Amino acid sequence: MDKTEKSFKWIINIFAKNDISFILSGGLAAKLYGSPRELRDIDFDIPDEEMKKIIPDVSKYVVYGPKEYKDDVFDLQLLRLNYEGQQIDISGGTNAKIYDKEDKIWINDSTNFSRHERLRVFNKNIPVIKPEELIEYKSKSPREEDLIDIRAIKQCLSNKF
Repeated sequence: MDKTEKSFKWIINIFAKNDISFILSGGLAAKLYGSPRELRDIDFDIPDEEMKKIIPDVSKYVVYGPKEYKDDVFDLQLLRLNYEGQQIDISGGTNAKIYDKEDKIWINDSTNFSRHERLRVFNKNIPVIKPEELIEYKSKSPREEDLIDIRAIKQCLSNKF
């Protein structure tokens, strides 16, 4: 089992133990929809108010947070972990904002935890951000890696129909 799979299963089990709703997003979700780029981290969205529940289980792996994180793209609650060399970013999905570079404004980017695909990832059936929503989110303030993901996801969707 590689470090990504091991880390993924570890954090999924912690979410289950604490009865936390989550959605897989970011690069791993993009890879599920065909992105060829190398995975940097594993991204999950959970409700902001649930973040503190997992601290006892993850405290020795915390690199950042949980606290407000703001850069030129994101404004959200963030908990960053390093589990055996694999970075895991857990974002608060309740009050998240993203900077829309085209309109030059911060916009609401809260996660709708009832809207997702259920996909099999490392032999676990889990909620994953819908491909259309991943494209929309990655299009607001695209970085180079986002453009790669967007092209691949669009190709995946066109092959589906």
